[in-house]
Amino acid sequence: MFTKLKSIIVNHAKQIEGMKIDLAEAREKLRKNNQYAAAFKDSEYAIAKEKYDADRLEQIAKSKEEMNSVFAEIYEKLEDSITAEIGQETISELQMLSNMKVSEFEVNAYAKKYAGKYKALRLLNKVAENSGIPFTYVTDDDIVNDLNSLKAKVIRFFNAYDGIMTDDYISRYVLMNSDGSISKEEENLFFLIESEFNDFMNPFVGVKSYINLNGASNAR
Repeated sequence: MFTKLKSIIVNHAKQIEGMKIDLAEAREKLRKNNQYAAAFKDSEYAIAKEKYDADRLEQIAKSKEEMNSVFAEIYEKLEDSITAEIGQETISELQMLSNMKVSEFEVNAYAKKYAGKYKALRLLNKVAENSGIPFTYVTDDDIVNDLNSLKAKVIRFFNAYDGIMTDDYISRYVLMNSDGSISKEEENLFFLIESEFNDFMNPFVGVKSYINLNGASNAR
């Protein structure tokens, strides 16, 4: 899913870049044609620019639709994980443990047993709290907040990219390299959020440090 999202971003940049090149070539062709009056050249370029603007808006809408489809798939998987039934046997076992003093080793063992079962891990978190055991796993708030931030950032990129990769643009958006590939900074961002998503689907125990979207280190 995240690979598909990156492909959508790269394709969007390539499509806009191609449109921009066509516009620049049309302008250069008009400039070199000495048979046309300046007013006619301006008029023809305005028509070409209007087409570019319309095509760009159409591409933005298409890219957003494709992006929304990917995020819908991601959110659906999250919802499936959250609402998945864990069975009465699991509930009874964890309720029993909540009334007992357990060790960190026991908490880790049950965390492995119930990895990927969100409801079970929430109950296990209560078991750990009752025994004063540190227990950390990716919550729905963690992943949804970061996914929403990523989605907003991609939308800003779609809206802002005009087919020109200036240093200022790259410093503000850092989504793409000048050759149209995903930048190293953005690869790291995608990796971190994809890893967090995978952690949610298959949680782990222990203090988890990661870099958030603002670049600050956090421990959950």
